[in-house]
Amino acid sequence: MTDQLTGIPNRRSFDAQLNSEWGRALRERTPISILLADLDSFKIYNDTHGHQQGDVALKSFAGVFAAMLKRPGDFAARWGGEEFVALLPNTDASGAISIAERIREHVEEMEIYRKDGISAKITVSIGANTWMHEDDFTVEKFIEEADKALYSAKEEGRNRVHHWKC
Repeated sequence: MTDQLTGIPNRRSFDAQLNSEWGRALRERTPISILLADLDSFKIYNDTHGHQQGDVALKSFAGVFAAMLKRPGDFAARWGGEEFVALLPNTDASGAISIAERIREHVEEMEIYRKDGISAKITVSIGANTWMHEDDFTVEKFIEEADKALYSAKEEGRNRVHHWKC
């Protein structure tokens, strides 16, 4: 249930948390948001600095990503590769965008040091989506629309946050 490299929950753990929180949001009629984050140009980062340094970057990002989620119910996980996901129960679109922007800004400011003491930088693109009680909405659509928002952020130049509905 824990990603071995980053030490944060893995996708299997996220799926279980999502099912639980989705059910709660349905019962209590509260909003729920999701963030899909992808490190920008990570292949180039790996090719330039090496795969071990890429692992350092993933660990560094995971630490910032998880630390930016302040509330006990917020949940960060590694989705796979250089993709990460956050579940934000009882969070509307403006709250999700605010959290995503804080993450993006912290990552942009972060310096990742190599063994030789030289620092490197990474950026992140984040797609967000919020469910607000539409009857025909499914978990699959919830994730799919966040993924489309992430794709839009990448397509428009990276190092951005896009919300599906905003």
